[in-house]
Amino acid sequence: MIKSKIKIAGKDVNVAWCYATEIAFHNYTGLPVEKFNINDPTHVLYLIIASVFAYYNATGAELPIEDADIMNDATPQEIAGAILKVIDLQKEWIKEPESNDSQKEEAEEENEKKQ
Repeated sequence: MIKSKIKIAGKDVNVAWCYATEIAFHNYTGLPVEKFNINDPTHVLYLIIASVFAYYNATGAELPIEDADIMNDATPQEIAGAILKVIDLQKEWIKEPESNDSQKEEAEEENEKKQ
């Protein structure tokens, strides 16, 4: 789980990216997260809520905001900042791990054998 904080609807809220985020987004929209469309306000709303859900579900705490809070009380700047933070969490979650030196050496040896 990758975690961070955002400010939305005037509240400091924890967010996270893990598999629960992807499942929640799918449950809210009927679509896999790979179909997320930044130009669809519903997708933006529910990806933010999914990341909030993932954090608070893992901690067992009650969600501090609901979708209605974002729709009615969040500023455009809060929404933009929140979705950018959530997308950054996703990028960190899916990045490929760096290989260690022994793996690099093995790959180099394999390449030399092929030549």
